[in-house]
Amino acid sequence: MEEANAMDKKYERKIRIRVTILALSAIFIVALTIVMAYCGGGDSRVVPSYALQFGSLSIVISLVYLFVRIKFYSDLLKDKFKLRQFNDPERIEYKRRLHEKSGGDIWTITFIMSELVTVISAEYSVDAFHAGLILVMTHLLVKAIYYFYYKKFSKE
Repeated sequence: MEEANAMDKKYERKIRIRVTILALSAIFIVALTIVMAYCGGGDSRVVPSYALQFGSLSIVISLVYLFVRIKFYSDLLKDKFKLRQFNDPERIEYKRRLHEKSGGDIWTITFIMSELVTVISAEYSVDAFHAGLILVMTHLLVKAIYYFYYKKFSKE
């Protein structure tokens, strides 16, 4: 019983760290948006409107995603039964393996960086925006293919 309680406390601490990281990410995105608005963008005659719309939409989707995850984890922390359900070692190991096989942390970091470059370049350069957009779409396509392949055919 004591061991299970210690595992729950450890998992609860991990969830609190996730909430903090998500909140800091949201603050960073808002700060970046303010800086980009303050600095102004490129020449609107050169930068197409769809590039600016992509940048704005990416920011909004990112913030919505972060707030939904923060809400989910906060609700999880309030409900001890759900917390214990999500702390199932078999489930955690399956999710971890699926994540690692479909790119892992390296994929996540490179995707975030390429998305950041694409959003910023949407304000200033059409060519850089198009290159970044191709990179982001390729990242998403490769991740989706690997994720669903390993989810369907993995025998673990």
